[in-house]
Amino acid sequence: MRELAQRSANAAKEIKTLIDKSTSEVSTGSALVQETGAVLASISKQIVAISQHVEMIATASRDQSSALQEVNGSVNQMDQMTQQNASMVADTTNASRELADEADMLMTLVEQFSLERESVQRQVSRAA
Repeated sequence: MRELAQRSANAAKEIKTLIDKSTSEVSTGSALVQETGAVLASISKQIVAISQHVEMIATASRDQSSALQEVNGSVNQMDQMTQQNASMVADTTNASRELADEADMLMTLVEQFSLERESVQRQVSRAA
């Protein structure tokens, strides 16, 4: 009986040791689970922050796209105005050339008129 009591006591000690070891491992596991939860919460916060940054980037991209469309419209208007100005310059150049030609022709006519007048004055002077 003594031996049986001794074995029971040894078994109880082993069981106590195993329970203590299990308790320690459960505590360590629980701490690791808590640490994992904290890390996952931190990752979740970072994902939210990244999502907000991506949203801000998307908003900025839309704003830039809108601004670029406005700039493109303005450039197109400037191009149209430049083409209109070039056309008007060409028209003005042609009109100036025609005016210069007509002025030259008028000058020729005026010079003929003056010559005829001088000729009439010479004839009047001769007759007198």
